Amino acid sequence: MFSTIKYNDKLNAIGYKIKEYRKINNLTQETVCKKLQLLGIDMSVNSLKKIEKGDRIIKEYELARIL
Repeated sequence: MFSTIKYNDKLNAIGYKIKEYRKINNLTQETVCKKLQLLGIDMSVNSLKKIEKGDRIIKEYELARIL
């Protein structure tokens, strides 16, 4: 059985930076998700919201494509 370790009560430590990066580049969550889909990553807007809030773990391949 796996145990999830939280960082400051969050499931990821980079979600707020992803949101910051998205806003600096004037991207909506919908736009980011559409771009990810073009790259082969199926991510819903709801999943991206959860990642940005730290309520969902982000997988390495998702992070690599977002950046």
